[in-house]
Amino acid sequence: MRKGLYICARLVGLLITLILAAVLAVQHPRVQTELVRLAVDKIESAFDGHLSYSAIKVLPFNAVLVKDALVMDGHPYSEEMHPDWEPADTFFYARTITATLTLKGLASKNGLHFHRVNITNGMMHMVVEPDSIYSCNLTRIFDIPRKDGRPEPGGNVFDIAKLKMTGFRYRMNHYMM
Repeated sequence: MRKGLYICARLVGLLITLILAAVLAVQHPRVQTELVRLAVDKIESAFDGHLSYSAIKVLPFNAVLVKDALVMDGHPYSEEMHPDWEPADTFFYARTITATLTLKGLASKNGLHFHRVNITNGMMHMVVEPDSIYSCNLTRIFDIPRKDGRPEPGGNVFDIAKLKMTGFRYRMNHYMM
């Protein structure tokens, strides 16, 4: 009995040591860089566009801070009637994004799972495209073609349980046929 308790105590101590080592390892810049690269590659592979940022920090206990996040449209819509107009290639921008997530969500094949997300000083630019198989730049970026009736459900790129936005702007261009 005494030997069994000794072995259990050693295993619990080893488990606690491994958890603490993992928490400390996530604070190392090289580990953070690899985790961020994994997440950005996972997100970029799911849509037609480019994702950039100025800094990403993994804060202790599952929080991520992203500064100057920018989602660029890979093939922005341009209207041929007005060739001097620049295509709207910026789909989303945010000065800071703070998100809480789980490491299980990074390993999941169903996208990223966020518990809470705070967005400050953000902007979204929606472009309605009349002569495309897509209804707008959002559906084109995430490859959701226009269909009659309800679209078929697909895999999640990400999901958010709670969202808080401060200083957020929205702009929409609707090109007429």
